[in-house]
Amino acid sequence: MDSIWKLSNGIVSLATAMLVILIILGLIFNENIRSNVIYLYEELASSGVIGIYVSIILIYMVLGSILSISVAIINARGINKKFISTFFNVQSKKLKFFKWANRVIYIFLPLSIFVYYYFSA
Repeated sequence: MDSIWKLSNGIVSLATAMLVILIILGLIFNENIRSNVIYLYEELASSGVIGIYVSIILIYMVLGSILSISVAIINARGINKKFISTFFNVQSKKLKFFKWANRVIYIFLPLSIFVYYYFSA
C-alpha cells in the first residue's frame, strides 16, 4: 500500500513540475498565458483569507515538486535510468522543512481560518 502512495505522489509531483515548466515557458512566449496567470493572481488576492490559503497551497506544490525533481536529478547525475528510482526515493525521504510545512499548511492554516471566521461573525 505504501508503494502505491509513493507512486501516486511521484506522478502528481512530476505532473506538477512539468506543468510549472510549461507555464514558465508560456509566460515568456504567449500573451494569453500571461493574462491568465495575472487574472488568477488578482482573483486569489481579492478573495480574502481563502484566496491567500489557496495561493499558499499552490506555491507549496510548485516549490515542492520542483525541489524534489531537482534533488533527484542531482542525485542521479542527470536524467537517465537511475532518475526514476532516485525520484521515488527522494519522494519518500521528506526534508525537515516539508514535514514542518505539511503541518502548517494542512493542519494549522485551516484551523486558523476556522477560528477567524468563527470569532469574526
